[in-house]
Amino acid sequence: MSPPPQAIAGKHILLLEDVVDTGITTDTALRYLQNLQPASLRLCTLLDKPARRQIAVKIDYLGLEVEDLFIVGYGIDFDQKYRQLPDICYLEEENESEISESSHPIYQGIFVNL
Repeated sequence: MSPPPQAIAGKHILLLEDVVDTGITTDTALRYLQNLQPASLRLCTLLDKPARRQIAVKIDYLGLEVEDLFIVGYGIDFDQKYRQLPDICYLEEENESEISESSHPIYQGIFVNL
C-alpha cells in the first residue's frame, strides 16, 4: 500500500531505513517518493554497508557504517530470531545454521551498545 500523492506532495519527507545495503530498494523508494513532489526528501539509516553498494544513494543522516556482516539485534532479525537483542551484533557465517535461543555465543561482537 502506498501513500496517496497528496500525503507527500509539498511536505518534508524523511525516509527511515534500518540498513542500506545494495542501495537498490532504497533508491527505488527514493525515486518513488521524489515523483510525488515532496518539498524535501531526506534519507536516515541506522546502518550503512557501503561495501555492498550497487547503486549510489545519498544518506543524509547515518547512525553507523558497518562491514559486510550479517547484522542482528536492536530490531533486526535473522529468520525471525534475535530481533530482541539489546545490541547491534553480527552472526558468524559458520554458526548461522546452529544458532539457538539458548546458545550463549549468539553473536560474536558488538558494534555499539545503545
